[in-house]
Amino acid sequence: MNGQKLTPYTRHKLLRITLGAAAFGSSNISVAHAQDVPVEQASTDNGIGGDIVVTARKREETLSDVPISAAAIDSNIIEKSSIADIFETQYIVPGLLIDKGNGNENTVTIRGAGSAVLGVGVEPSSALHVDGVFVSRLTSLNAAYLDVERVEVLRGPQGTLYGRNSIGGTINIISKRPTAAPEFRFEGEAGSFGHIKAQGIASGPIAGDSVLARVAVQQVSESGYLDNIATGRKYGKVDHFSVRGSVLTHLDPTKDFIVHVDYDRQRDDGQGQRGVGIGLDPKDRFDLRTLGALEPRGPYEIGNDLQNFANTDVFGVSGQFDWTMDRIGFRSITGFRKDKSRAQTDLDASSVSLGNNRVDNDGRQFTQEIQLFSRGKSRLDWLVGAFFFNDKSEYGFTQALNIAHDARVGAGFLGLGGLGGFVRPPASDPATWATVSAEAQSVRTNSFAVFANTTYNFTDWLSLNGGVRYSTETKRFGARAANIYVDPGLGPVRVGTTTIPFTVIPTTLDAERDNATLRQHYNNFLPSVTLSAKPIPELMMYATYSQGFHSGGVNLRLSKAPLADAAFNPEKAKNYELGMKGDFLNGRLRANLAIYQLDYTDRQVSSVFPDPLTGIIRNITLNGVATRSRGLEFDMSVRVSEELSFIGSAGLIKTKVLRDTRPIDPADPSKGNAVVDVSGENVELNGVPKKMFSLIGNYSRSISDSLTFDGSLTWAWRARTPIYSNVGGTSTLDPNLAIPAYHLVNGQLQIRGADNGWGVGLYAKNLLNKVYYNSLFAGSFAVRREFVAPPRELGVRVFKSF
Repeated sequence: MNGQKLTPYTRHKLLRITLGAAAFGSSNISVAHAQDVPVEQASTDNGIGGDIVVTARKREETLSDVPISAAAIDSNIIEKSSIADIFETQYIVPGLLIDKGNGNENTVTIRGAGSAVLGVGVEPSSALHVDGVFVSRLTSLNAAYLDVERVEVLRGPQGTLYGRNSIGGTINIISKRPTAAPEFRFEGEAGSFGHIKAQGIASGPIAGDSVLARVAVQQVSESGYLDNIATGRKYGKVDHFSVRGSVLTHLDPTKDFIVHVDYDRQRDDGQGQRGVGIGLDPKDRFDLRTLGALEPRGPYEIGNDLQNFANTDVFGVSGQFDWTMDRIGFRSITGFRKDKSRAQTDLDASSVSLGNNRVDNDGRQFTQEIQLFSRGKSRLDWLVGAFFFNDKSEYGFTQALNIAHDARVGAGFLGLGGLGGFVRPPASDPATWATVSAEAQSVRTNSFAVFANTTYNFTDWLSLNGGVRYSTETKRFGARAANIYVDPGLGPVRVGTTTIPFTVIPTTLDAERDNATLRQHYNNFLPSVTLSAKPIPELMMYATYSQGFHSGGVNLRLSKAPLADAAFNPEKAKNYELGMKGDFLNGRLRANLAIYQLDYTDRQVSSVFPDPLTGIIRNITLNGVATRSRGLEFDMSVRVSEELSFIGSAGLIKTKVLRDTRPIDPADPSKGNAVVDVSGENVELNGVPKKMFSLIGNYSRSISDSLTFDGSLTWAWRARTPIYSNVGGTSTLDPNLAIPAYHLVNGQLQIRGADNGWGVGLYAKNLLNKVYYNSLFAGSFAVRREFVAPPRELGVRVFKSF
């Protein structure tokens, strides 16, 4: 406005126009996705309704002042909502979807952007940061919420500040720092299905005021909530140990150095697979009951003859150095992480011994980031930095198929063609042969980036933020694979010190390959710009344009050209976003709204094809899909009184396919594309519900001078979640695979002593005892896999602070 100040009348007129425009815009968006969790709260009596300090833009700001669609969950909400791990966060952050998947394969989806990690050639689409350190593998998602200060979920491409693989957004986990005053806390839980949790925390000075330390230890054990009718034992065992520590050193009044160390160990059964005899295509269904497979009856019964397991070990250490000068600040963040996971899965999910998978993952990474930034208030705020990333990942995959179990298996699977077909070895009866596939893959990644972010404050109410990031990345892949056919009828054979209960059939189909090192190189430039305004002190509005980048890779789980080592390109996204954040009624009402459009090009899509050599079904990642998603994210917090408060949120998403040029058969491009013309078609994103809502209520009241009563209730609802069948390159919705709409209710009652020194309470998860699924998909052997979530869980919790 030519530098003129807004009069009160003009500001309020602009506010009315803006609110009307926002309402009009949201009414034209029939569906949207992801969504802001509550604009959370800063330390209040009941922990709900205030503002919270976040570092979403790598500097401390209150959440209500950050022009980003972001959610912040602090330790108060984590405790009052009984959140045990990152997976449970999604039920109070409707825009966040986390699929535990199978074994240790996790998928994070933000704003409909997510990809499962099926091998070292594929990476996640949403980033994870722990205490400022980029974490490349989602194995770390299995770690407990141990001594966490807050969790920030940033929606939309965050490439300028957070770099690679944050095309959907990023999750920041920030642990609690050491305290100057001594602090000790013990917490214990006992609940349904043998749930036992013990946690201890100690914090305080160890060398005067100069050196402070903090350590937290936790052990969680469970006996399982599923009945395995094939073995007669409970399934779902959990044995989870975590430790986290930090040491903060005040070198002088301007320099601090903090070291974080964490270790997480899990020895679990993994998710129980409830196999249902529904195939990917009705004409090709293969009923395993004809082979004598036991059929699970109730939702909490499984029939796995193989003892599955999911074991992980994750270790991390990082150091952060901060130097604060009068007008400039310097920060260095160095991190090293190492993880190992071992998972075994019953391939057929039945009581018949037909096959199993074994997946071994090992990885280590080193990161270094430096930042130089302005301090204090000025017309120009700026931040510049550089980032280096080195990663080595190794992936081992073994699949054993016992086709010799029954003559009908060999004949049946040979007749299934693309769904389960195998190439029969010469001069061998299909009733007596089996196949073993073994693969070893590796990838080494080096990435370097420089970035800058500046904010120019035209006035005290109008600001323009701009950022750029340039990155260069090199990946080197290697793979070794062997496919062999064996005949159990020929008796055992001794190989080295191991006795194998079968004999290898010499055949020309035996294959082994050693790849020369494969190399991929990517350069990328990412810009972002945000205009934000505060026409009145209680309201901020913003408009954002940003871009995201998701690294490409190579399909290593194939064994014959032209599919072998087929590379796929990076995917890119452009984000257009309008948002507003309001603080009304003297802070008793806070509301956030964001509407966005996210345009994808070269989207990476997982499709399923038979291996040209063996006929075994393989996942392959292809480009060629362009989509447009439009979404709405809304949240609000209301403090009705000093005792009663609520947080509510809603997320909607609508998606169109703009282009799909994936081939029907990558080995034969002459067959054309899977979809010829789908421009303008509305589609449902795989694994993403159209609508999500949540509501948290908290009541806190002093009942005497020394006692306080707390009660909280959390409700979450999700619409029907579609699951795609990707066979032969086509992506078609299978009505048998959709996860039905469901809602969850969790609750907690607690009595606390004076100064929060002790407490005892009751908690309930899935209070209404709803049957719902963590995940669901169609897998090998034409069987639908259901990963059923736990039924109602009740328990008691106690804590004591010193």
